[in-house]
Amino acid sequence: MQAVLKIISESPKSMSAPEIVDKIYDLQEKMFGAGKDYADTKRYFNELMLDLEPEISSIVKKSDNPLKAAVQYAMTGNYIDFAAMENVEEDELKTYQITAVV
Repeated sequence: MQAVLKIISESPKSMSAPEIVDKIYDLQEKMFGAGKDYADTKRYFNELMLDLEPEISSIVKKSDNPLKAAVQYAMTGNYIDFAAMENVEEDELKTYQITAVV
């Protein structure tokens, strides 16, 4: 924990959160070894969501409250968090996505 706090405290104010997190991940890998590589899984789910973009965009535009619908769809991105979720299932994502605008 002290090493993480050191990284945070010594990072320049101009450094973005993702840059700081990368340093923390490097420390984690140094201390505990390489973690699971989610690159292929992330790529798959990113492509899946990009394929759904026209449909989602249409639903948002037709919504009674487009801003609310857009925010609710954006929240489905939290489901595709491989660091927080042990398993991300495509069917569950689609269910979550559908319930986001209901």
